[in-house]
Amino acid sequence: MRNRRALAAASPGVSGPTETQFTFVALPDTQQDNSSQTRYQDHFLNRMQWIVANRSALNIKYMVQNGDLVDWDDETHSHYVRADAGLDVLDAAGFPYALSIGNHDTAAVMYGGSAAPGNVNTNLRNSSTFNTYFPLSRFSNIAGVYETGKVDNAYRFFSAAGLNFMVMNIEFCPRAGVNTWANNVIAAHPNHNVIIVTHYYLEGNGAVSTSNAGYGDTSAQTFYNTAIRPNANVKFVFSGHVGTWASSISTSSVTGHKTYNILDCWHDYNSNPTRVCTFNIPAGTVTSQVFDPKSSTWRAGTNANFSGIQWVT
Repeated sequence: MRNRRALAAASPGVSGPTETQFTFVALPDTQQDNSSQTRYQDHFLNRMQWIVANRSALNIKYMVQNGDLVDWDDETHSHYVRADAGLDVLDAAGFPYALSIGNHDTAAVMYGGSAAPGNVNTNLRNSSTFNTYFPLSRFSNIAGVYETGKVDNAYRFFSAAGLNFMVMNIEFCPRAGVNTWANNVIAAHPNHNVIIVTHYYLEGNGAVSTSNAGYGDTSAQTFYNTAIRPNANVKFVFSGHVGTWASSISTSSVTGHKTYNILDCWHDYNSNPTRVCTFNIPAGTVTSQVFDPKSSTWRAGTNANFSGIQWVT
């Protein structure tokens, strides 16, 4: 167990052209945080403040959120208002992040968290409120999208420790066209190490899901087959949705490359679990553990560590 001061002192590298390590942060489903003003302040806002406060000391380069940013929408849009205010902290600091749209971030979920009436697949693709609060104009670093004017499927770039990275967010149980688009974008950037964030990818046992959740379009396995298996530059997939945590490694039968997968979905009403990943580029390793900024403690038994990573240059 380490306190926040000790965490801040454990800087993974010196920012700049000589850096060899950096930190990447992945947030689990935050729907419980943003459904309550108290939890928003204690959990969600606290996370944003912690990221900005430790940005320099930890050389934090990027944050992703695994989907279900909010629990539901209603006429007051209160959950979105809170998430919007929390992410303003990152915007004000010029800190880059990517959001994955979960099922609760769409019209598929109504007040109280239950399924909304109507065609659930059509509702799932209605992300109008999400795009109102988090429009493309909010993300100056987005390089491309699947649909004009929508952030549901997008990609952006960053550089760290001498390597180029692409961060791509993919919709829940994606449409076939999204799978093809993702493959084309990834294949067009072979010198970028790709990090994907999508809401539903791993099952609780670490296996890539073969389900479309009953109302999506394709499964995670279909996405893997189409966009990940053929592309050796895809290195990481972060996901949520399933109420647990897990990690696994997928080995492509086409290229032989490995993709490293991490699931975090805590549904925690008492703290704010946050996965902190240290990328050590020369060593070819990524070490990660779940940290609770609210209590400044590490969660035992949450390590997801990978070695032998072959970066693309």
